[in-house]
Amino acid sequence: MSGFFKSESSEISIKDFNENLSKGYGPGSFGCHEALHMSQFLSSAVVRGLCLHPTIAANQTWKDMAEKAASQLEELYQSIGSEHLKT
Repeated sequence: MSGFFKSESSEISIKDFNENLSKGYGPGSFGCHEALHMSQFLSSAVVRGLCLHPTIAANQTWKDMAEKAASQLEELYQSIGSEHLKT
C-alpha cells in the first residue's frame, strides 16, 4: 500500500493526511466540487423521494422532518458553493 494512508511504519501521519486532504478536497478542488454536487443531488432526492411522497405528506411531523432535511442539505450546498467558488 502506498501514498499517505500508510507510511513505512504502517502508521498514518496526521500532518501528511491533512496536507493531502486539503489539496484534494479543499475549496476549488475536484473533491470539493463533488461534495457540492452531492449536497444538491441529495437535497433534490429528499424533496422528490420524501417530501412529495404521499405517506410523508399525510403526516405533518414526517413532512416537517423531511422538509428540514432537504433545507439543511440546501444550506450545505450554499455554504460549500460560497467557499468553492471563491477560488
